[in-house]
Amino acid sequence: MKLPEIDRVLSSARAEAAFVLAACVLAALYRGAGVMSVLLGGIPPISHISYDGVYYAQIARNILAGDGLGWEAMIFPALQPVFIAAIAYVTGIDNLAFLSGYVSQVAGIALLVPVYLLVRDLLGKSAAVAAVFVIIPYPHLVAISSADTVESLYAFFVFLSIYLGYRALSGAPPVWLAFTGISLGLTYLARPEGLIVFAGFLPIAAWRLYEAGGRGLALRGLGIIAAAFFVVSLPYMVFLTKSYKRVVLSPKLPYESVVMKSKVFGEDMSFRDVEGLTAKGEIVWREKGGAGLVLGYFRENPARFVRSYLGNLVSELPWNVGNSSHLEGYPIVYPVYIWLLAMAGFAFLVLPPGRRWAALLLLAPFANLFVYPVFTKGFWIYHAPYVPALVTFAAGGVLLLSRETERLTGRAVPLLLVLVLTWGGYSAYIRYSCSPQQVEAVNFKSVISEESKKVGRWARVNIGTDVTYMTTWSRLVYYLGGRWVSIPMDDHKRVVSYGIKNHADYIVEELVGDAAIAGPEYTDVPSLEHYFTYQSPDAPYAVVFWKIKNR
Repeated sequence: MKLPEIDRVLSSARAEAAFVLAACVLAALYRGAGVMSVLLGGIPPISHISYDGVYYAQIARNILAGDGLGWEAMIFPALQPVFIAAIAYVTGIDNLAFLSGYVSQVAGIALLVPVYLLVRDLLGKSAAVAAVFVIIPYPHLVAISSADTVESLYAFFVFLSIYLGYRALSGAPPVWLAFTGISLGLTYLARPEGLIVFAGFLPIAAWRLYEAGGRGLALRGLGIIAAAFFVVSLPYMVFLTKSYKRVVLSPKLPYESVVMKSKVFGEDMSFRDVEGLTAKGEIVWREKGGAGLVLGYFRENPARFVRSYLGNLVSELPWNVGNSSHLEGYPIVYPVYIWLLAMAGFAFLVLPPGRRWAALLLLAPFANLFVYPVFTKGFWIYHAPYVPALVTFAAGGVLLLSRETERLTGRAVPLLLVLVLTWGGYSAYIRYSCSPQQVEAVNFKSVISEESKKVGRWARVNIGTDVTYMTTWSRLVYYLGGRWVSIPMDDHKRVVSYGIKNHADYIVEELVGDAAIAGPEYTDVPSLEHYFTYQSPDAPYAVVFWKIKNR
């Protein structure tokens, strides 16, 4: 069947719904077994977790324990943990790492719905079907939908917001403006970059609404969007402001603004400069980080700041954004044959005056790519959530090429079908033919992860989970099963005092590599009592539990 016949096959709402449902099932089968595991009940008692995943799981653990979001939500956003906690509460599943990956998989599958609907409304059903089949095997979307982190959920709400905004600005009832504001608020709760998506959306909405009904309609529409956005997002903004004791809207900004001195400007910094304690007894990045610090860097040396920004911006160019090791052998996140088609598609959408605003609406999320260079170099995982917009533009580019080919040759060429078959076959081939790099460092990390699981199982049996550990950020935090206080990098006496102030019961030293050979550091602290030591028989890895006596 040729793709141009799609309009006839999907001529009814029921046929379209059946197609989207079938596409979602196909995505679930292709991308992994997480969703199927829930349906079949084969859920492991404990799952591997990533370093970032630790934060999401711990926030969910705090919620389930009735402790609120906890300090962890000062640096990692809240929406993914809320979904994890809700599912765990309803189902009784206590494997939070698994549930975090499950949320990502469901979000990655659900992404197909707004993709289909928006591309259909913009470019027609043939292009919509093609876009769905390009996105299902897209390697980077497969990767984030299999992860226990938030990128997949964020991608879903970014594109849902674009679709709802398109409908709201295309003459739909005013309630669609409220839906758009709610979705934008959830985008922000998924990742703080959602605030930039919201800011990018507002001027486009103002322009479109002003054209449609003048200043009055524009003000009313923007008011509805903003009100709905803040109804959803304001509680978290208040939480951040109270936690930091100053206005903070982006949870990761304080931390990133401190480490950028080393990460961006190349200045020497120690862990104590970031994780040490201030004179007030607070961890450095919590007290001193924020937008004011970033502005301070600029005022201190504008030329250096601009030079670093432009260098990082160059690293955001499509051909410069590399993959991390577990995507070795995969194409880059924006392959040249995709973004060149996308540029043609942008022209296809933006040239007709009546559709120009829609093309700019799709561009709004890409504003984040001009913010990232302030803090970091290009990295594929920051770009992956915007792939659906790129694919939408690319579909428009293929339609433009099809139209020109037919005009020049007099024959219809199913270029969309060629694109789908070529991309799908290539993506499936590289997925099943390329294996992750088997390097010594990766193997060592795997061994350490398994060892830390053993320590976690011991602690859950012998200490329980109604306990607070003070330890460094690692996978062990999740495996221990209790509450977590981040251990500052400071004098041992001050560290213990900080632990007592934050109701820690144990200090847990995780010693890896040379540190395991050197031995524990807290042997000279009178207020600590040695409780247990785990020494791995297979790797230079040890964990020492110190009980705080005055607790």
